[in-house]
Amino acid sequence: MPGLRRREVAALGDMSVEYYAELERGNLPGVSPAVMEPSPAPSGWTTPNLPTC
Repeated sequence: MPGLRRREVAALGDMSVEYYAELERGNLPGVSPAVMEPSPAPSGWTTPNLPTC
């Protein structure tokens, strides 16, 4: 999720930072493709304005 730190995303997903990092890298055998799909931002969240190059 753009703008969030790995530990923040892991906390939102109720998982450890280590597990999230492995998930992010695709190093978890047996994880369904649906889990690997990006999820939409929760209702009410906005994407931070990121600088453009």
